[in-house]
Amino acid sequence: MDVLRLVVLCGVVGSGKSTLACAIEEADPEHWVRCNQDELKKRAIVQRHAMNALQEGKNVLIDRTNIDYRQRAEWLELANEFRAAHPDGPRLVTCLVWVDTPIDVCKKRLAARTGHPTIKDAQSAMRQRGSMA
Repeated sequence: MDVLRLVVLCGVVGSGKSTLACAIEEADPEHWVRCNQDELKKRAIVQRHAMNALQEGKNVLIDRTNIDYRQRAEWLELANEFRAAHPDGPRLVTCLVWVDTPIDVCKKRLAARTGHPTIKDAQSAMRQRGSMA
């Protein structure tokens, strides 16, 4: 692949980031890998999974809230590490996709959500909304 993509999804809990990421990965699993911290548990594991996928020539979807600029900047650092390690390799394009969903829709989704690995109730999940920057 001549061009790889590192797509960083950003948005509040319940906005649809995982739904979007899953749809893209399911539509083209040969070329896309979803890296989800809820499933992988630790950011370091997400980073390692993302780097491995890029090294295998796959596009990457970072599926987590990426709640502030510091968290988003970590993915740019990962992209720069990949570029430095592969100066003659494929071009890596990074982009941010802000999943902007009305808060009342997010609340309804969270209230209906069951069996999520990290979210136990809608109220605690919505508290993070105020810290998005």
